[in-house]
Amino acid sequence: MRVLILTGQFGMGHVCASQAVKQEIADSYPNSVIDIVDFLEFALPKFNTVIYKTFNFVVSKIPKIFNILFNLSDKNNVYPFKGFSNKKIDLLLNIYSPDLIFSVSPLTSKYVSIYKKSNKSNNIPLFTLITDISYHSQWISDNTDAYFVACK
Repeated sequence: MRVLILTGQFGMGHVCASQAVKQEIADSYPNSVIDIVDFLEFALPKFNTVIYKTFNFVVSKIPKIFNILFNLSDKNNVYPFKGFSNKKIDLLLNIYSPDLIFSVSPLTSKYVSIYKKSNKSNNIPLFTLITDISYHSQWISDNTDAYFVACK
């Protein structure tokens, strides 16, 4: 089984969760090939560092701005660059040939969902692992096959 785990460095929770998922799959299915890919690093290798540094700066130094943007994004499901992201996801799938995809970031869940919708022949299951402690609509995507949430 080939597994692709898509993540991002918006805080380190997504990366830590990705590593935990990889370890759990490896323990349960020792013959699996499991790859973790930071989607922004893959898609925007020249700009991902600036994006992550800007995010960290806004979150740590001007959290009110972050909260305003966070709340706006909860009300507006706008995802620009769909064509660009579809090309990058297509490239990822050609490189890694996964049997299933785990997304540990709302950004990657949304873009993989958009990809699946526009490429109807693509039936790779998309599993979303929600790492936030509160609900945010950005995690919910039409073409997600299953969601995983922390619970008792």
